[in-house]
Amino acid sequence: MYFFFFASLLFLPALAEYWPQQIASPTAQSVIDSVISIHNAVLEQDATVQAHTGGSLLAAFVENTKIMAGIVKVHKANRHGFHRANFAATFSVEDSVRLIDTVVATGMSMQWKRWSYSAELTIGIVSVSIPNSIQHLREKRPVLKAGDTPEVVIASLRLLLSDHDSFSLAIEKKLHPYTPPKKLEQQTAASKNIHNVIQNALLYYTVGVDS
Repeated sequence: MYFFFFASLLFLPALAEYWPQQIASPTAQSVIDSVISIHNAVLEQDATVQAHTGGSLLAAFVENTKIMAGIVKVHKANRHGFHRANFAATFSVEDSVRLIDTVVATGMSMQWKRWSYSAELTIGIVSVSIPNSIQHLREKRPVLKAGDTPEVVIASLRLLLSDHDSFSLAIEKKLHPYTPPKKLEQQTAASKNIHNVIQNALLYYTVGVDS
């Protein structure tokens, strides 16, 4: 019933991309700041999703509006990072490593299938916060399945997937060619894991496939 209202909100940040913006020599640090902004926006959105309880039509409308506002915030953070990476010069080796470490700080890795941990792999900021938030979104499917909410979730996941893939590609293009191969592997693995997590959630909400 209010699907078109929510759907229209998705286009506002996209239109903002074409508005004049001041881009003052983006650096690796500004791209790192964008990754951290995405992480913080995802945590905020995750808390909103976990607090969603459904209830009356009015209550659901209010909660869905909060979810949409959070999605817009994550989207804007992604697009800012994308533009910064596109306009930045090639990062130094040191900055490339710092950026990768921000995404996949040395530690343990969360795997999608069984959420098992391995000390030989890596986790970091968005490589954990995004999979965590998507898992919570999957768990909320019984609450979110009423009315137009599933369509809103599906549209949001598609937007997030596109944002992630484009930003990741923009980052990869600016990493220094002499960046240690192990670091590049970590970046690729983290990016692929996030893509798969979002894609699996999209399939789950679209056709009910629980992969």
